[in-house]
Amino acid sequence: MDAKRWKRLLRPGGRLRRQVDREAERLGRSAPGTEHVLLALLAAREGGGVEGVLDERGGARLTALGLDYARARAALATETVALPSDPRSVEEYLAITDTGALVHSLLDDDTRARRLAEALNGGGEE
Repeated sequence: MDAKRWKRLLRPGGRLRRQVDREAERLGRSAPGTEHVLLALLAAREGGGVEGVLDERGGARLTALGLDYARARAALATETVALPSDPRSVEEYLAITDTGALVHSLLDDDTRARRLAEALNGGGEE
C-alpha cells in the first residue's frame, strides 16, 4: 500500500483512527489508549475491523503471540489486567504509517498494549 493511502487511513479522521475510537467507546472510555489501537489491529487481522490495514509483518507478530480480538477485548472489559500509563500519546503511535512498525512500537515500548499482550500471553513474548 502506498504512503498516501496509509496517511489517509491513519490520520485523525482515517478508518483505523475511527476503529480505535469505537473500541474505546465500546469499553466505556472517553479517550483511547494503545490497548484500543491493539484491539483495532486485532480486529483488522481477524477481518472484523478495518480490513486491509494490517501488513504482513505486523500481522505475523500478532499471530506469533497468539493474540486474538475476543480474548483481548474480554480482558479489557472485565478489567482483569492492570495497565500503566502509555509513554506516548495515541496520536504519536498512529502517526507511524507502517503498521508493521506500529505493531512493533506498541509491543516494544512499555505501553498498555504491551502489558495487555503480556497478560494474555502468560507473561511475555515467546
